[in-house]
Amino acid sequence: MNNSQRIAIIGNGLTGSATACFLAKLGFKIDLLDVSHAKSQKPVMQLSLSDNSIKHLEKFGIKNIKNKSYKIKDIFLYDSFNKIDFKSDLIFSKKNKNNLAYIVSSNLLYKEIYKLIKQNKNIFITKKRLNSISENNSNVKIIYEDKTYQNYSLAILTLKNSIKFTKKEISPLLVRNYKEISNTFIINHKKINNNTARQFFLKDGPLAFLPLSKKKTFVIWSIKNDSKWSKNIKNKKVVENFLNLKFSKIFGKISLNTAIKQFDLNFYLNVTKKLNRTILLGDALNQFHPIAGQGWNMTLRNILSLFFVIKRQQNIGLEIGGESFIKEYQKEIKSKNFIFSILIDGIRKSFDINNERYAQLRKISVNILNKNLMIKQHLIDIADKGLSF
Repeated sequence: MNNSQRIAIIGNGLTGSATACFLAKLGFKIDLLDVSHAKSQKPVMQLSLSDNSIKHLEKFGIKNIKNKSYKIKDIFLYDSFNKIDFKSDLIFSKKNKNNLAYIVSSNLLYKEIYKLIKQNKNIFITKKRLNSISENNSNVKIIYEDKTYQNYSLAILTLKNSIKFTKKEISPLLVRNYKEISNTFIINHKKINNNTARQFFLKDGPLAFLPLSKKKTFVIWSIKNDSKWSKNIKNKKVVENFLNLKFSKIFGKISLNTAIKQFDLNFYLNVTKKLNRTILLGDALNQFHPIAGQGWNMTLRNILSLFFVIKRQQNIGLEIGGESFIKEYQKEIKSKNFIFSILIDGIRKSFDINNERYAQLRKISVNILNKNLMIKQHLIDIADKGLSF
């Protein structure tokens, strides 16, 4: 390949850093641009990684994640529109008791990836403020606020706020405001056999429990803006009392281990317009509801698609960037991202209808699905490896 080709990755967070590690293996010079200039670190999140995602990370040299993660063997779903009970409506388990998912902190994964970045002489971390991103047939030009500039064969945007530098050449294909706030925190509880992730679909919004250890669990509660809990959730003591009242049967006595962190929930899928050397990944590309725990799995699949498209281009002696390159990459990811995003949004919508009759029909349908092992296995395969067509 032509080693003079250089790639700019805008954003040195988890997505940008992983992309840099993967593409550097193809011999490219990578400029990893730290453009956030944040005074404080991004909050640590707990990621649910599929078995297939773990395998791909290991292939690319990120080998310590599996051993440092917490294993999920089952996923229980509860349609709790009318009341909270503990008879699960839908159960997912892998054959031979293999793990369905691995829970790992975003901070831990980032540290493991950053170790590889420091060892790679083809990756250069740059801290500069962007002014604009523009492209022509032969390169992408990135101009910085200090008036300096650099030409690249390809620019990869991984941050949502980096889109503004492309002069409105990017627009949403899909967009929806969930009118919900995601509330995350960790709870302490009695020692239990804690290898089951649980998702309760409540009237006020979905409530998920992701195991971190036998005595700790990560909680994600997406609360509707018009719910009474939109105010009560800020009161740590009130939340503790509610969890003990409703979920002590599973966890015993519950206490909050951390502060409650809040994030707006939105759904979008962006597309580029007439851009042949600019690619979107991570938050720059999409965001959807966390109920399926698929956010970073989908991002990793997109990074892998980009890696293999570039590798095919190399094998036939073509440079990266240009109309044919972008068409091949879009062919690889566009339909899959669209359908996957619609499916996850559809799941959220189906549990968001506050109608008694519909809720009864939904519960019956979910129970029927629970008995169909073939469909459940197909859904497990999609969650593990993504869509395949």
